[in-house]
Amino acid sequence: MDLQEWAKENIEFVGNSNTNKSSRQGRIPEIIVDHISEGTMSSMISWFTSQDNKVSSAHFGVSKAGKIYQFVAIEDCAWANGLTSGIENATAELVLKKGKSENPNWYSVSIEHEGVWAETKGVLTPEQLKATKMLHKYIIEYVKDKYGHKIEPSRETIIGHSEIDKTQRPNCWGTVPVSGDNRLFN
Repeated sequence: MDLQEWAKENIEFVGNSNTNKSSRQGRIPEIIVDHISEGTMSSMISWFTSQDNKVSSAHFGVSKAGKIYQFVAIEDCAWANGLTSGIENATAELVLKKGKSENPNWYSVSIEHEGVWAETKGVLTPEQLKATKMLHKYIIEYVKDKYGHKIEPSRETIIGHSEIDKTQRPNCWGTVPVSGDNRLFN
């Protein structure tokens, strides 16, 4: 399947002038970071497009039904993975390597998933899993075409938010990090 055609049919852009974003400052996306939203898809859309939100955004959101929404263009920096302190406690190899001088938002693409950790422990619905796998493939192809960089799907390049910020986000993806689920790489 042509991933560009798939994206046209399956990704709905819903970001607006209130959606937080900034420049990548010349950086290339090198990792995909998966999150759990701690809420419904409608609350995610409302928050990421609200003039009252001055702190967060994501590139994509995936509903429990498998519907994909885009808030921020991949060329831009979404506000989902940055840290103001504590980056030395990250467990993701690339994040540790880049250190404090590199905000993880600059080199990541973020995906929020509708859900509440206390209810799901980060387990996706079958529809979310299918949509997320396709979205990962699309992001990987997009980054290769746009930047000439191939994100090799692996434990080091597809991570949970807790692998960047285990202190403030210990359950952001789930009990087992997303990248531990090899189904996301197939």
